[in-house]
Amino acid sequence: MHFAKTVLMTAILAATANFGAQAAEEATGPFTFSSNVGFTNNYIYRGISQTDKKMALQGGFDIAHEKGFSLGVWGSSVKFLEPNTVAESDRAHVEVDIYGGYTGKIRDDLNYTVGFIHYVYFSSGKDLHYAFTEGNVGLNYTYKDLDLGVKYSYSPEFFGKVGKASYYELNAGYKLPHNLSLVAHVARQQFNNSALARSYTDYLLGINYALPQNFTVSLQYVNTSLKDNEWAKSQFVAMVKKTF
Repeated sequence: MHFAKTVLMTAILAATANFGAQAAEEATGPFTFSSNVGFTNNYIYRGISQTDKKMALQGGFDIAHEKGFSLGVWGSSVKFLEPNTVAESDRAHVEVDIYGGYTGKIRDDLNYTVGFIHYVYFSSGKDLHYAFTEGNVGLNYTYKDLDLGVKYSYSPEFFGKVGKASYYELNAGYKLPHNLSLVAHVARQQFNNSALARSYTDYLLGINYALPQNFTVSLQYVNTSLKDNEWAKSQFVAMVKKTF
């Protein structure tokens, strides 16, 4: 069963990348299409491994309008450490995120974003309550080769049905010579009900290298304040992504 789902994930991503590449070549008018496929040695979400520190196949497709509106879908293989009481048939193996938003310009170096994202975990049992939705707002500032951003995300019912949750994040990026760039991130995941989920801080520091043919190689150091969580401790993550 797990092998079949992995094959299905591979087929979906391959089809998505192929469709995105064809759409990009044929795109005319106000819309822009793009897609991506990638591999990582460890899928990290907000500082915590989603694949038991193992490899993940990932990819997505995006469409953007010249007026600032955008929609997209992104997927990844996952492997959660559900307790033995969860049947194999009810465990999540594929995550799919559906998202959209609007980007507006305040001035040439300053813009804002408003959006949403819905997380779906295929094959997971309904009683696990994995699926959830977030709304978000952000502000981004650019000065020469430096990009700075702040973002706030809110969910009325977070993953696992633990109640209301907020995510506050600060992001930075800096372009270096020779197609290199640095990225940094610090954020706070805040849960309203501390009896169901523990709030924590996550950190990221990384470097990206842009290769020919729209390939990107990334190396990141990730850590959190959850020192007693094996899947949230200090980790190095490597990624390779192809954009069409």
